[in-house]
Amino acid sequence: MTVTLTPLSFTLFDFEKHIYRRNYIKYEQCLIELCRYLDNSGPIEEVYEINEGGEHVKTKNGLHPLNSMMTLEQKVEIYNRLASCITAYLSDTTHTPSDEVLLHLIILKSRVANIFYLSSYENMDHILWNRDLLDNNFKLNVKTELDIKYLLACYTLNSHIHIDVETLLNAIPYWGMCWYLGLLYNHHHSFNQQIETNFNALTDSYPLIESLKLDVTTVELICSPWMSCSYWDTNDRHSIKKSINVALEAWIKTQVSPALSNNINHYVANTCEIKRIAVLSEKYTSNHAMYRCLHKSLISLKDKYELILVSDPSEYDALSARDFDNIINIQDTAENLSATIAAIADLKPDLILYPSIGMAKWTIPLANMRLAKHQLMCYGHPASAMSSYIDFGAASTFPEHADIQRFALEKVTPFRDNYLYMEPHPEYQPLAIPKPNDGVVRIAVNSSLPKISSRFINLCSLVLTHSSVPVEFHFFLVESNSAFEKSIKIRLGSRCVIHPPQPYNVYMEALAICDLAIGTFPFGGANSNIDLMLLGIPKIFYSEHCDLAAFSDYACLSKLKLPEMLMPTSEATLLANLIYLIHDSTERSRISKLITDQDPFNVYFNEQHLPNEHMLVKTIEWIKSE
Repeated sequence: MTVTLTPLSFTLFDFEKHIYRRNYIKYEQCLIELCRYLDNSGPIEEVYEINEGGEHVKTKNGLHPLNSMMTLEQKVEIYNRLASCITAYLSDTTHTPSDEVLLHLIILKSRVANIFYLSSYENMDHILWNRDLLDNNFKLNVKTELDIKYLLACYTLNSHIHIDVETLLNAIPYWGMCWYLGLLYNHHHSFNQQIETNFNALTDSYPLIESLKLDVTTVELICSPWMSCSYWDTNDRHSIKKSINVALEAWIKTQVSPALSNNINHYVANTCEIKRIAVLSEKYTSNHAMYRCLHKSLISLKDKYELILVSDPSEYDALSARDFDNIINIQDTAENLSATIAAIADLKPDLILYPSIGMAKWTIPLANMRLAKHQLMCYGHPASAMSSYIDFGAASTFPEHADIQRFALEKVTPFRDNYLYMEPHPEYQPLAIPKPNDGVVRIAVNSSLPKISSRFINLCSLVLTHSSVPVEFHFFLVESNSAFEKSIKIRLGSRCVIHPPQPYNVYMEALAICDLAIGTFPFGGANSNIDLMLLGIPKIFYSEHCDLAAFSDYACLSKLKLPEMLMPTSEATLLANLIYLIHDSTERSRISKLITDQDPFNVYFNEQHLPNEHMLVKTIEWIKSE
């Protein structure tokens, strides 16, 4: 496998040598390079996979010698050394780091915090103590502007320091903004109660976001919590997104010249028909879930309208490009957004279609401005945009009885045809793998990390407490995360297995040995449900009916006839039903056979009675009449 990310130019040994020789110029170059590498999704741990010959082959670079083959205990030893290097650097009172270095540490706070969480330090409070900015009672002694900068650089969500969010946010306004957004940037999961408490205090201050004066850097930072807040287990997650939209709308106006604004206003005002549709796509390569979900629908649109893809060229391929009449290439950054807006305006689109909003840096700001008379989103990421500029939301598989309009600011279209229009994963092959006959009940959690809430982990802990047979939780994550592995083993002990990201068929083989699966809540799954049904694995899922995403499990699994036991209506019933099925292997086998007898592959991918018009075609016809 080709490694496309530029490798780090140094190893941990170089990092240590530079700091302990006080070669700060070289050290700071390495530290900034590491921050940028991590921000570009570079793994800090070298990734090894087993090839067909049974050999371990490096598929991704990282910070040598840290690698995926190490045990968690071995990794902790390396993280201790890495955290010690950063500690020595920031604790040295004879050297003042540059603003560039400190801002990198502030902006990439989540990545840096994970290093310290995995180390024996657990947080960065000790650095402030080393600099006499914190006493033994965790009382701050911050006097100068430089002291504040150190505090911003060293405060993590795992800190024991009590801070006033608004005061620190406004102490040095631009730095405070970077600090606030840096704490939210790439924050996917609270590893312990301390992190969750500090995180809640931070997000409770969300109205402060509306007054932030964003620039290109902070726009890209704020896109992360815009997406992530949909997963947060808080009642005000939609309000957080609304506040982010206020700040983004103010910034996006600065990116449009008066001439360009007049051009947009002119063609929007004169749009009378819908002929040309610009599809602003975040992800659409042929092996991506977005393609499998939308390919059939977009092909049907192409038969009736001129369909133009606007996308970063890395996010589509030769196969998926066939779904469009033309393609406009843009870059997935906020820095080039003026050029992207101009390119879209040149098209004079009658309708803008967002297949999803939330997975890219350019679509989120654009969703806060008017680029066409009609602006429509799909729920590829099942959450409202909460933007007054998105007019409609296309939804088909949500249950008829669900009043989903209450969760959206845009007008949700009235069609509920219950068709998924799905394509199978291109690497899918039928499997017949026997389950181990060792008395252990294996429970799958095949979900991305942001969906795994603290309440969900608490449920898993209760399952272990109330089970009289051996239980093992198998977590299948989209990306490796040693910090999550550490936290889950603290909370669930040795009865959990963390599976690294693997090719689809390897993942399916590992998933096939599981006896049961549990749905995450409040944010449910989508394609992961189909994987389970193809393997005949019963999944128990619970919906609080609290958001669009809370219906995603039902939308997918209702395609099959499943016993009510798999669809409890409360957390207590969810626990009770889980315990029952854990102890009744006969019932598990019966439900598994019930699933496989319904031929899930044909149910999901060879639907026999597709409507004459796909949902998106009907949606646009409906928009014309509105």
